Amino acid sequence: MKPLVADPPAATSVTIRSSAPQRRYLPYAGLALVVLTTHMLVALVVGAHGWDDGAITLAFARTFADTGHIALTPVSVTVEGSSSPFWFALLAATHAVLSPGFYGFITASQLWSGVFTTVTALLAYALLVPRLGRGAAWLSCAAIFVSAPFLNETMNGMEMSALAAVAVLLALLVDQRRDRFRWAVFAVAFVGPVVRFEAAGYLLAAAAGMILFSRYARTAAAIAAGAVSSVVFLSAGRLIVFGGWLPNTIRAKRWAPYSSQSLMGKLHSTLSVAVETVLLFAPELAFATVLALLCWPLFKWRRDWLPRPSEPAAFRRSSPSPRRTSRRSWRSTC
Repeated sequence: MKPLVADPPAATSVTIRSSAPQRRYLPYAGLALVVLTTHMLVALVVGAHGWDDGAITLAFARTFADTGHIALTPVSVTVEGSSSPFWFALLAATHAVLSPGFYGFITASQLWSGVFTTVTALLAYALLVPRLGRGAAWLSCAAIFVSAPFLNETMNGMEMSALAAVAVLLALLVDQRRDRFRWAVFAVAFVGPVVRFEAAGYLLAAAAGMILFSRYARTAAAIAAGAVSSVVFLSAGRLIVFGGWLPNTIRAKRWAPYSSQSLMGKLHSTLSVAVETVLLFAPELAFATVLALLCWPLFKWRRDWLPRPSEPAAFRRSSPSPRRTSRRSWRSTC
């Protein structure tokens, strides 16, 4: 008579299966930790010594939170002093809830910039994983989102990290290629000009490119409709509150010291912007070059060993591809 043997406990397989989703989210957690920690450390080092642009928005947000008056101080005239209605409203809500002091309010704006950069990094990682794999996508996002342009936004507590999150989220929604996401695409495109007015131009250009070079005309129409609707909404609100449809921050930059009337002054300004752009993106270009040089041999090896779709499965496992054979024979004749 055979002895009875108890079946292995089922909890082991359940534990193994349940740990797989947890391991899938580990790269997201690690990326968020690296990006947010780096930005907060930089914010602590810089402190209140950032650009005055962020401080101006903070002053307008504090005045609005305290008095409901859109002005630099409670006794100033009503004027639009922020280039981002979204950032202005977010900081005003932060001051109304927390009532921080001078340094605390600056830290709060820097924290919001770091949080939006972290969200952008996570969205970019989700977008790149199917194309690059986990390792290359993680390293790329970690390098890009702790680089100078994003750290500069966090130092000064500015809103461009929020616009980056909007852009990557829109790309992620478009990448789904599903009709049910069109309303979400419209909503995200609507938010873009609220974050930065010039985002309307970016979105319309992207929609035009999609119509010309892809088959996603309806998605492109949703993007264009969201951008145009946002511009109409903002212009109507600006006309009611401030008496003009053009943002005051754009009108103010038509005069000195932001712009020059002479040809040499314009050339100098253009050259300065070009040099600053090169310096800002030099680390990203260097990292991309090194990553391409490191990954090219692996990509080349995978391409040589990639089986052809028409070959039977048994032939794929047992026989080398004709391409690899011909390459061997070519090397042997050299």
